[in-house]
Amino acid sequence: MKKYLTLLAFLLPFAAASAQSINTHLQACFPADGDFLDASGKGVVAAGTATYAADRHGTPNACVFLNGTSHFVIDTLAKILPTNEWTISFWSKTTQINNNIPFFTIPDNSSDRLATPIHYSAGVPSRLIFDYGDIGGTGRNSMDMSFDTMWHHYAFIISQSTAKKQVYIDGHLFMNVPLLSVIINKNQNVAIGGGYDPAMVNNFYHGYMDDIKIYDLAFDSVQVHTAMTTTTCLVTGVEEISATSLKIYPSPSSGLLHIDIPFLQEAVKLEVLNMNGELLQVKEVNNDNHSVELVLNESLPNGAYMLHLHSEKQEIKRAMFMLQR
Repeated sequence: MKKYLTLLAFLLPFAAASAQSINTHLQACFPADGDFLDASGKGVVAAGTATYAADRHGTPNACVFLNGTSHFVIDTLAKILPTNEWTISFWSKTTQINNNIPFFTIPDNSSDRLATPIHYSAGVPSRLIFDYGDIGGTGRNSMDMSFDTMWHHYAFIISQSTAKKQVYIDGHLFMNVPLLSVIINKNQNVAIGGGYDPAMVNNFYHGYMDDIKIYDLAFDSVQVHTAMTTTTCLVTGVEEISATSLKIYPSPSSGLLHIDIPFLQEAVKLEVLNMNGELLQVKEVNNDNHSVELVLNESLPNGAYMLHLHSEKQEIKRAMFMLQR
């Protein structure tokens, strides 16, 4: 049966603009590659202990493991989220349903709180909760969610200017509610990995976290996708290559992807990834081969995929395509 590929080229101009705009709004970034240091250049301080493990790509010591008793305390909201326009983007793999709160203001104040519980034990089978402001009034929203022990990307978004409060999971809008409450005291510290509430109830996160990025910008769906599919702190490459210099196009009759790279001067890798960022297929291209054909694996099911072109030195291009049989 023939394969039909639709390359979502219309996303690329928007992705380029998104890449440029979200870079300027990056407030903190923790790649968790063997340490918990801020790589954004903003000098955000983090204090805590945890162990490190293989990330979603299988790279050793490339994500942080939180065992339900540990966390990292970072700077205040006034430094990392100075306004009520922001996005927190991260990858996580939850190991059990519990009082899991990846982000939590401490010391906890239920009338002026930021908390992002996922796979929380109050739902069926678990619950996602988004607390912002006074949770005894209008500052709490929650939804039941399914549970698994797979890697997922989350984006928690607040926008006072548009009165929106949103959560994306794996690039899909999961929660979309009006913003009815905001935090008043911005001098609260933020704990990555949770903490204790005033009654000393354990709300620490159980699982793995990676590529934690904090922006003082309320993302749209394209910007969520840009942050989700970029493993470095600063998004580079997409905006540096013009639409005419790199061409990627599908061949519906043969299931091939054709990539023309006229500017190629170094060896590059061409990778196909799923929307969780997992590598499915790779092809190495030398600098003498400016036109490449990639035959997609027959085992790939229908759905959305990312095409990633990069060298050892730089990110070059990302594009999303749909595979249909």
